[in-house]
Parts: sequence; C-alpha cells; structure tokens
Amino acid sequence: MHRTKNRLRRSQGFSLLETLIVVAIGLIMTVVTIPMALSTLRFYNLQSGVTSMSGLVRGTRFRAMSSGYPYQIVFTKSSGTYQIQQDPTLSGTYANSTKPGDSGTLSGTSSVLSLGSDLTLQFSPSGTVKYVTVSGGVTTASTCSNSAGANCQLVLTYGGNTKTITITGYGNVTIT
Repeated sequence: MHRTKNRLRRSQGFSLLETLIVVAIGLIMTVVTIPMALSTLRFYNLQSGVTSMSGLVRGTRFRAMSSGYPYQIVFTKSSGTYQIQQDPTLSGTYANSTKPGDSGTLSGTSSVLSLGSDLTLQFSPSGTVKYVTVSGGVTTASTCSNSAGANCQLVLTYGGNTKTITITGYGNVTIT
C-alpha cells in the first residue's frame, strides 16, 4: 500500500520531454495548415471579386434597360478600378454616375484583384452589350459575340489564381 502511494506521488504532472513533444506536434500541425488556409483565403477573395464584378455587369445592364438610356462600365487595368457612366441625354456622351457603388476597386473585399486588360462595356436599353475600342482617336462599339473573344471578357487574377467573366451580346454572364 505504501509503495502505491509513493508511485502516485511521483507520477503527478508531465515531464519536460512530454511537454516538448506535445508542443512540437502542435507546431508541425500549424506549419502544415497555414499554406492551406492562405490558399483558401486567396480562392475566396478571388471568388468574392468575381461575384461582385459579374453582379456589377448584370446590374448595370438592368439599369440601362429599366432607365431607358445607355450605361457603360469602364474597367481600368492600371488602377484596378471600375467606373459606371450613363448617357441620359442619348447624346453619345457618357458622364460618371455619382451613385454610391458606381466606382471602386475590382473587388468586393479589401484586397485588389488585378485585371487582364482595360475594358469598356456599353449596355443599351434594349439589353444588348457592346465592347468599346479606341483606335487612332476613333471610338467604335461592337456587339459582344463569340467572335469578339477577349474583347468581352473580364479576366481577374488574385494570388496566382485566375477567373474569366465572359459577357455575351445579350447580357449572359458566364464564369470560367
């Protein structure tokens, strides 16, 4: 009986070696999970930006259809921003919209996505979507179609991951 009491007294608590092993296992698990967590965050930041930008395209098309006058979105690669513009006088001259959310960075999150190229999309009241090109000082609007290819695509990149938003002439938005 006396031996059992002495053994119990000696076995209380953890040894330094046991504690170090537990800490080492915890550190190894942390080192393994950090890259996974960062990769997941990058994916969701990109997905959030893609969702915001495709919603912006759909919403601007709807605004043009419901207001009865054209709108356009100007995506600028160098600054990573967008600006919604409107032409309520139907003069062909677009002015910046001043409503909240009609300009901003290419993301719904605090992190900025990078854009593949500058892109201007025009939305008519009939619902058609055109892309705008400027060559030699001449501005041309052409209908988004399968042959338009990259002219009607918004390519977003974040953390090495890329998503492409393709807009058709009738306003269908697909994400690949």
